[in-house]
Amino acid sequence: MALPLKYYNSSHGSSISQLPFMRLMFWTFLILSIIVLQLAFGADVRILFFAVATALCGFLILNHGGIYDAVSLAGFVFLFNTVFFAILLKTFLGQAIDSNLYAPFISFLIIFIVALEVLFAIKLVHIIPVGKPLYKPHNDLSFLKYLAIVCYVLGVLLWILSQLYHVDPRSQFSSQDKGFGGFATIYPIFYMGIVAGTAFVLLSSNQKKSVNKWLFMMILTGVIMGLFESRKVIVGLTFGYYFFTSFIYRHRITSRQIFVGILLVLFIFFIFAPIVHVYRTDLWFLPFSQRIDYMKSNADKMIQSNYLFDYFRRVFNQEYSLNSYQYFGQNLILIDRFATIQHSDLIIDSFMSRNEMGAELFIQGFDLILPSFINPNKRSISLGDQITWELGLRKYGVVGFPTVPVIASSFAAKKWLGVLVVPFFIFLLLFLFLKKVGADIRRNVFSIYFIVPILVGAHEWSHSQYIVRLFRLFPVQIILLLLIVFFYHKVRAISIRKSTLL
Repeated sequence: MALPLKYYNSSHGSSISQLPFMRLMFWTFLILSIIVLQLAFGADVRILFFAVATALCGFLILNHGGIYDAVSLAGFVFLFNTVFFAILLKTFLGQAIDSNLYAPFISFLIIFIVALEVLFAIKLVHIIPVGKPLYKPHNDLSFLKYLAIVCYVLGVLLWILSQLYHVDPRSQFSSQDKGFGGFATIYPIFYMGIVAGTAFVLLSSNQKKSVNKWLFMMILTGVIMGLFESRKVIVGLTFGYYFFTSFIYRHRITSRQIFVGILLVLFIFFIFAPIVHVYRTDLWFLPFSQRIDYMKSNADKMIQSNYLFDYFRRVFNQEYSLNSYQYFGQNLILIDRFATIQHSDLIIDSFMSRNEMGAELFIQGFDLILPSFINPNKRSISLGDQITWELGLRKYGVVGFPTVPVIASSFAAKKWLGVLVVPFFIFLLLFLFLKKVGADIRRNVFSIYFIVPILVGAHEWSHSQYIVRLFRLFPVQIILLLLIVFFYHKVRAISIRKSTLL
């Protein structure tokens, strides 16, 4: 049963007193327990202070609008995936939070500063008028069915075209071949099919079911797409959209979904991730048609135990690690992606003893907004690659899209000035965008569609990746969705007019 609305959202924000007493006691007990345990593990008191202060900022951020407010949720999850999860896991493993970092004091201080910036940005966005939201909740079953079918079919077709006309940036760097990325900009509309399909199944079954055979086919399509592209994030988004939509509509996750989620984690960890990492180097440089043949001819070999065991041996021996990220004492593969403090820490420590890369780094991302037929000379190399090449962390010319979060990329550009300015304006723009799309995500499939990729990946994005999404990817997808909605209402109005005449 859902809690009363006042616990989740308020147009004027909310106060700590509005939270249920037991929930407040739980969080207080958890924080105090972590403090006591970390002191016992030998954590630096100063660093522990910044960690607790950052946690308080996160609590205030989430409490400002609640879990059904896209702005508050995005801000909280960013901090959770940056440092909160890391603190919880380090405590569980019996490790001090400042162990296995290169510059722990500076890193935790900077994250605390960024947490304050996120909090101030939310407060400012709350008072800035943006007009009516672009999208309102649409829970008419006929509309959801239409939206699911159109977005699924259109998304799959656009994905196929994106693969046919795509040249991987890793080969673009060493050749004159250029791909067309326009289809890749809009094929994520495919995920709206999963969102609308999940909402349709839930509403049509009075929340008794969250999946049917057609929705299962959509989810399976997402897994296949991730396999052919050798990208774990596609599978993560596919299931992320399904589970998050189900949670928003039901206000809970069922025991069956928890069981399926555990099986999913095991599948990704032991089957999907090894296949992707072992064969991705070959698949990256193959055209789409040859990729299909390659997958068919290697299907049996991909699931042989000796190949999978060899993969795990190399992972735990750091042979697949771009850098020696060992914040938890060893390479934890996928788990490391939800503790980006270690990625920022390495960049921050490296630039503490060398010159910054300069303010020109801030404009990177803006040159990627225009399509290639207008700006044919735009960069194909990510900002993360440039920064790690500059520091000598990776071999020059080896393109791999390493994780360089906005905190790290801002520090690389202008050090302290960059950290004080760039994240604030990035999150201000992000929160304004979410507010305009529709901050209230309750039963709003459009708000769900835009918030999920932010929840899944924003903690790993550099400032240039934020710019590309805010000024290219999201606007194009907004226009496409508006056209899809307009076409539905236009056709429906015509049919109603005809039935009236008859």
